[in-house]
Amino acid sequence: MVDTNQPDRYTREIVGRAAKTAVKSVAKKAVKALAKKLLVILGPWLLLFLFLVMSVTVFFGMTYSAMPTEQAVNRETVTAEDAASIEKIRNLVNEANRKHLYVVNSQPSRPLYPSEYAGKLSGFTDRYGQDVQLQLEWGVAQALALFQTIAENGDRITDEMREQFVKDLEPYFYYRPSKVYVTTTTETGGSQTSVQEVHLLVESNTLYGWRQYEYEWVTEQLDENTSIRYERLKNIRTLEQWTRLDNAIKNYLKPRDAEDLALMRTAVLENARAYSRKAENMDWLLQYADAAEYLSGATVPPELTGFFREAEKQYGIPWWFLAAVSFKESGFNPQAENESSGAYGLMQLLPENWARVSRTLGFDPQADRDNPRAQILAGAYMLYHFGLKSVDWTADDSVWQKATLPVLKVYGGFVHVPVAKRVLYGDDPLKWAEAEYAGPIWKMAVQLRDGSISGGGVWPVSGSTRITGYFGEDRGSYIHKGLDIAAPEGTPVLSVSGGIVTHVGWENPRDHSQGFGMYITVRDNNNLYFYGHLQAESPTVRKGDTVQPGQRIAAVGNTGRSTGPHLDIRIKNLQTNAWIDPLLVLTQK
Repeated sequence: MVDTNQPDRYTREIVGRAAKTAVKSVAKKAVKALAKKLLVILGPWLLLFLFLVMSVTVFFGMTYSAMPTEQAVNRETVTAEDAASIEKIRNLVNEANRKHLYVVNSQPSRPLYPSEYAGKLSGFTDRYGQDVQLQLEWGVAQALALFQTIAENGDRITDEMREQFVKDLEPYFYYRPSKVYVTTTTETGGSQTSVQEVHLLVESNTLYGWRQYEYEWVTEQLDENTSIRYERLKNIRTLEQWTRLDNAIKNYLKPRDAEDLALMRTAVLENARAYSRKAENMDWLLQYADAAEYLSGATVPPELTGFFREAEKQYGIPWWFLAAVSFKESGFNPQAENESSGAYGLMQLLPENWARVSRTLGFDPQADRDNPRAQILAGAYMLYHFGLKSVDWTADDSVWQKATLPVLKVYGGFVHVPVAKRVLYGDDPLKWAEAEYAGPIWKMAVQLRDGSISGGGVWPVSGSTRITGYFGEDRGSYIHKGLDIAAPEGTPVLSVSGGIVTHVGWENPRDHSQGFGMYITVRDNNNLYFYGHLQAESPTVRKGDTVQPGQRIAAVGNTGRSTGPHLDIRIKNLQTNAWIDPLLVLTQK
């Protein structure tokens, strides 16, 4: 990896990694155009990059599974000097990520950046995990340093270069305190309320841009006796986009024009992913290619669920249908971009449609380009006016599916059947659209609709909503990353989502009193679900099994390091590799 004395070897290795990453994003990146442009900008060092990218792109379907793992690639090339250099830049980035974590008292009426405040936090604490998604990754600084070295025809990447890029891109986060109230009505008619103190991100200034976050108070029912009141993410507004990263590129890499700048930005981010990301969802998604099989309400990112429901109220299109369209179009990625058409965001609106519809809905086409609420409402607006306003969603599935087909044909851009596909579909765009676009959306929509009663995840403990430990609690030697739900031993534990069982067993088979005792993990397209302290012989599933939302998988126990019968439910976002508050997934109604 990092070899400060042998740039040739280092460049070859990183080019190979970048090529592998580029292959995985070929559907949304103009890889060949990028490589060709970079040849002009950065010179002959990238000839190998172009060759590798074009080669493996052509043979992607045949060769991806045969590619060596990152560990195998690194085993022959990593030296002690490499490891020390990587450790140094990681430490720099970790320090930078925690340098500007400020607590403010209220929602800002004006931008806070670059102000500094006395109240500071020691780590990322946003309840929605926005800070984790926006943190600086060491690969960004390393990629910038690499490209600067190549552009200047240098012979090594220096510590000073890395330190400068980290300093230029260190993120700023501003939080305010909030609370989550869980109220339970007792058998005698009284009520008990527990309070969880949390922090909400209100402003961020990072390499991705300058953003502000708005919230609204909502009350939802966990069951007939228990309600939860909290502040739900309402809006994300972008004040500036890419400013700090673009400034660094302009200062050090000297792009000739806006097109060069955009291509350099893409190159930096793709190389950063090649450096930094160790967990790849691509392997899992290829192994379990039918993604719709594992979709449920829990799969929808919690920060988006409220926006889908708002669109449902406004346009009468069910949240589960809108979410299925979004998943098909973008995989729930607000920054997904089709390089050939320019379609962008969660609902993949074309630039001309976005400019018109966003203004119609009162949004700013530039400032709200990355605003997920604006993207979802704009997509729903277009679907409504394309013809979904007349669909009877209470009818049998075959009826509403038939009614939505012409709309999806237009929305998906299925106009003229390509010559290569006419052997399958003739000259019938409807047949083409149904097979490759509408059909998958219908399947995902039904899965989302039937995955849970009202959206969100299934409550995991049958008959009990008594919370005895919250996510984010400071327990002295550690921060609690789960939600503790107390219940008698033997109470059924239900799967929050659909998915694949990835573990069943003891944390320490030789000592059942350690750690989480008996535990199960399940994963779907976006999350890993962890169920701890289960009853010893209670699991009803095995590793590799497919489970459905609400399916019994085990029973509440008291195994491991536990002070009483309870379930410790934890949820990890696999895109950010960060644990999230389970209540966000379990209460999105």
